[in-house]
Amino acid sequence: AIALANNLSFSVSDNATFQMSGTSAMTAVTGIGTKTFGASSTTTYAGANQTVSSETYGNLILSGSGTKTTAAGAMSVQGTLTVSGTTSVTAGAGMTVDGDVILNAGTTFNGSSYTHTVLGNWTNNGGSFIPGTSTVVFGSSSSQTIGGSAGTTFNTLQFSASGLKTIGSVTTVNADMLINTGATVVVSGTLQMVGDLLNDGVLVNDGIITAQ
Repeated sequence: AIALANNLSFSVSDNATFQMSGTSAMTAVTGIGTKTFGASSTTTYAGANQTVSSETYGNLILSGSGTKTTAAGAMSVQGTLTVSGTTSVTAGAGMTVDGDVILNAGTTFNGSSYTHTVLGNWTNNGGSFIPGTSTVVFGSSSSQTIGGSAGTTFNTLQFSASGLKTIGSVTTVNADMLINTGATVVVSGTLQMVGDLLNDGVLVNDGIITAQ
């Protein structure tokens, strides 16, 4: 990690990239120092076992190997969250992703017991999402799609806001699926519901829906 003198600040500018390898941790600031990340910046944790600090990142890439554990404390990503390599990510708190979530082949993401809000698309290209007792909320006023080459199993899945939500891949919901007032969900792939459907919005079936 980079150690800064007291009161100094750290920033990653728009379109710049900051990468940490090995077991490096995020730069620490003290005193009146601050950390800022431009909305179009990219921060990459590319090493082995690393703790992902609670920040407001631009784009965030969790890659390399080993386990990436997000720190206790709310974390937000202004752009895209990408998980790649052979890394395993464990959520230590809830996170908000303003852009897309991309899980690539060979990766694992454990949602633990927290609520995670996604405002872009969810694309699973062969990764494994371990839902735990988490809730994933798709809450954008723009269109959103759950898709990719692999299916995803959620615990509680919630849809809110006016943007059209499309379930385009095999999606399993272990607990409840909630469609809030004003939300429209279109199933063009396969939806498997294990828990209850709490529907105050609109659900359109253009694919396959099964309920247990």
